[in-house]
Amino acid sequence: MRPSLMESMLMLVLAGNAVLLLFSIFNMAAVPVKPRAGDIVKQSLASTERIETVIPCPVMAETASRTARWVTVNMGETVYDIALVGQHLSVDIRAEKVHEVYRVTPYYMTDKVNVTSGVVHDGKTTVIVYCRLPSIKADNELIAFEILDEAGRHVGSATLVLTVYQLSLDVDVDRDGSIDEENPSMAVDLKSQWKWGPGGSGAILLVNNDNDDLTTDKYPDNRNSAVDGDMDLRDMSPMTVRMRGPTSLPKEYVVWLHTSPENAQRIGIFHLEDRGSNPHHVIGPAAGNMAELDWQVSPTDDVMTSDFAVEALQYPDVHFDGEVSVHLSLRKGSGEPIFEDTVVFRVAPWIMTPNTLPPREVFVSEVLEPEENIQFIRDLQQLTTRAGVRLTIAAPGQNGGDRWMQNEVEVGYSKAPGRTPLPVAFSSPRYGGLQSFPRTTLLGPDFGYFNHYQLGEEPTSLDSFGNLEVSPPVKVNGVEYPLGRILVGSSSARGNPGRRMMDTLLNFLRAQRVQPPVLLHSDWLEVGHVDEFMTFVPATNGKGFRMLLSSPDVCYRILEGLRDRGFGEAALFQGKRRQSKSQLDHWDKSHDFSLEESATVTINSLLEDSSLRQQNALYQRHINENRDILKRELGLTEEDIVYLPQLYREVTEPTADTPGRAAAAFPNLVNMLVLGKFLGIPKPFGPVINGTCAFEQHVTSLLEPLGLDCSFLDDWYNYHVMLGEVHCGTQTRRQPFDFKWWEMDL
Repeated sequence: MRPSLMESMLMLVLAGNAVLLLFSIFNMAAVPVKPRAGDIVKQSLASTERIETVIPCPVMAETASRTARWVTVNMGETVYDIALVGQHLSVDIRAEKVHEVYRVTPYYMTDKVNVTSGVVHDGKTTVIVYCRLPSIKADNELIAFEILDEAGRHVGSATLVLTVYQLSLDVDVDRDGSIDEENPSMAVDLKSQWKWGPGGSGAILLVNNDNDDLTTDKYPDNRNSAVDGDMDLRDMSPMTVRMRGPTSLPKEYVVWLHTSPENAQRIGIFHLEDRGSNPHHVIGPAAGNMAELDWQVSPTDDVMTSDFAVEALQYPDVHFDGEVSVHLSLRKGSGEPIFEDTVVFRVAPWIMTPNTLPPREVFVSEVLEPEENIQFIRDLQQLTTRAGVRLTIAAPGQNGGDRWMQNEVEVGYSKAPGRTPLPVAFSSPRYGGLQSFPRTTLLGPDFGYFNHYQLGEEPTSLDSFGNLEVSPPVKVNGVEYPLGRILVGSSSARGNPGRRMMDTLLNFLRAQRVQPPVLLHSDWLEVGHVDEFMTFVPATNGKGFRMLLSSPDVCYRILEGLRDRGFGEAALFQGKRRQSKSQLDHWDKSHDFSLEESATVTINSLLEDSSLRQQNALYQRHINENRDILKRELGLTEEDIVYLPQLYREVTEPTADTPGRAAAAFPNLVNMLVLGKFLGIPKPFGPVINGTCAFEQHVTSLLEPLGLDCSFLDDWYNYHVMLGEVHCGTQTRRQPFDFKWWEMDL
């Protein structure tokens, strides 16, 4: 006896000689009953709880293209196979006596099946079977196909017997910090396509570059292929493979976890099946890009889960957009995948923190020669105490005599859902005495470290991180930059070849995407850093911040006003000495030097120095050029800018190949340390009028109304005469943004 039409039927209307193809889905325990021809037109295409059987249409075929699979069933055969939940199984039913193309009209009772019509061609018709739930028992889902003639007489039959499994690769798709278990109604592209924005989807990876190995190893965790305890696991993203079904897969089927060979160099995947055995990469630089999974379904709950931890090994860069796809494939023997599930991760970018974010820690080097900075550190300690900020001092044995902390390291962070943001120290390629400090001292549990340079690429001073700053959040012509924009000094936009930040660094910063860099002109300065003519401070009004710009014009106006009031013989830089132009050392070296030139000058003498005035007219034009760029790229107006008095002097003579370059003529006021409302400003040693430094008084009058507290720190001999200031000698770790970078609209 043939099986009954227990659940559903379909009528195929064929031109010329009508043939009816009937197929039904039923449990094998059902009692088979011979169908009656008169029942055929009364039934409609329906679906059981577990399986829908439908005629394909163009819409469904496109939707199913990722997981479509084909099975052939010849008339008179019974075929046993497996199917996967969420997979569209295309069943070719082959009959011998049909040789022309006919249209198929389905009738169905459920709005869950979106079909129009199918096609019979060259003796076969294709039916798509969509499985919604795994089988309860093996060989539990039977689909019978019967071919009847116009009168309803039996012509032939075929049978497909299925065991249905559910196989999924699950990650934190909705970015709430926990894994989302896939269900058949989940849209495929939620986890296989990474989307930006508040309503976006897709999992996130941290670069695992802190050091949770509590041994003497002083290298980040992304340089090994082991799990260094539970703290290390917290830096990784969870991933779970799930399989549901009545039994283990038939032995000829193999499940593989894999990624591309390129991505296997960028991520590491650990299988956590046996935590006690100290898991190592199953996918990674040394492990390769494929791993076979060998496990059995639990006989008690018909489910198997296998847990993994995924770490990123590198940040996005010029040849890596930050997206990594991981695939779970089911193969029969060595053949092509018959089912595949894909998840896409994005590697969390390295993010800089602007001066407007709350400070948490300040770093400074203690140096003993050529000019010790013990008193400077004492003054700095008073400032950090008032600001409630920790001060960390790199002792002489840790810094190699290198005082330029800002130039060595920039502390930013990386962030992923459900985890505390990870502070990360980016070490510059400058090869100074502090080169090992970020790795040997800062690197540790929950403090990351990395460097980024091209072997053989010789750095210039523009590759040090005094030349790497970031603005507060801004809005420009309707476009929001909720994490601000990176600011980098370079040569002039007017085509002067000059010095530039190396492409390796600049491309890396651009690849992070969330703080698009702005290039400024800083090559007119001997050191060439953007922090020599600008900074940002928080403010209690307006946009919540002000940009501070150096201004020779403002300085000359102050001095001219004092002269006109009768203070022309008042001295600037009283008792101070400095290096002459001819014996200035290279800006970033701290070896012996002599201060052979007196810096003291009267207001009248300074104003009469036509060469100095001519130089500063040029420097003012350079600053104005940068101001216009910053207004345009950051959406600033004049109300957002405060101009601080500053003069520069030429410290290198121009040559046929290079222009003369400048340095601050007195301690550079904008090169300050910003700790919330507390400012550590280089003491300018300007003209003292009625017991008060005129420059300090002017700066205070501009900044205190913004809610700021000004402290002036003497850095003349410790930093200024070596062409740096307070900011150059310090580095600040700040509280990360509350804003979630993945919610940017990119």
